[in-house]
Amino acid sequence: MARVVALDIGSGYTKCFDGNQRIIFPSIYSHRQPGLWEDGEGTVEAVGEQALVIAQHANAVTLYPVIDGKPQHQAFTKLAEEALRRLNIHFYEDVCLVTGLPYETGKQDRERIKELLEDKLRLNQLAVYPQAVGTLFDLDLQSATVINIGHGTTEIIVIEKLNVLGGISEPLASDYILSSLSNTIQRKYGFKPTTDSLISLVSGKTDTITAFGKSPVYRKDLDSQLQSTVDHLVEKISYNTRYLLTQLPPNLECTKAIALSGGGSLIKGMPESMAQQLACSVVTPSEPIFSNVLGFYKMGRKLYG
Repeated sequence: MARVVALDIGSGYTKCFDGNQRIIFPSIYSHRQPGLWEDGEGTVEAVGEQALVIAQHANAVTLYPVIDGKPQHQAFTKLAEEALRRLNIHFYEDVCLVTGLPYETGKQDRERIKELLEDKLRLNQLAVYPQAVGTLFDLDLQSATVINIGHGTTEIIVIEKLNVLGGISEPLASDYILSSLSNTIQRKYGFKPTTDSLISLVSGKTDTITAFGKSPVYRKDLDSQLQSTVDHLVEKISYNTRYLLTQLPPNLECTKAIALSGGGSLIKGMPESMAQQLACSVVTPSEPIFSNVLGFYKMGRKLYG
């Protein structure tokens, strides 16, 4: 029996799921040549957590899978290979893969990435959809306006009865909020927080962060700036969403339901601000970070199960 695998390669993290295992790791690929005082020959390369280590070297080349809403072929393929490796998928297995690309990916780019994935991963079947479509399936909906706020890209997709009517890939997402808070902490408190520690702070998982023996930073001290940056991001996203919806005929089901997903939806105040700006109720999946990949897996079971 074919093995169904769902894959979501975002600008911040790569997620994959095969019905049993969930894998998540940073979406980064780095390579470099050995230094003068290092043994070994040839290129040193890695993806995910180890790529972050390589990226610290001065001669490292660092590549990301999505830049300004556009997929980057080499990094995208390397991350896909690593995802299947972490799932312990063997070359002799029949693999049916369902994955997503940013909405504004052109046909030529889509076809090239499909060729690369089929060649590198030895796939039995491959289906590629706009990334935000996975959220719709995760929520068991057929019509909605899906707003997926990732690390570096926000996807806004309008779907009516499983037909994609329009969409926007906006290169403004969670990184805008994280960068703003990081600069404030570095300027006022004397240290640069890690991305993971900042994510824990803004999502409410922790109330304080510190580093290098510095005085701790409490979330309540940043609440005002956090809410201000959230409102600014939501204002931009809401403007694009309203623009999309005004291009549609009236009384469509997708104009009445807003599905908010992605890691950005976990930021404190984000769902409330979005509901206020769009003047409608907002539904979020139970696991916003994994919603795309869980939805892709459901799609894969329907297509290939």
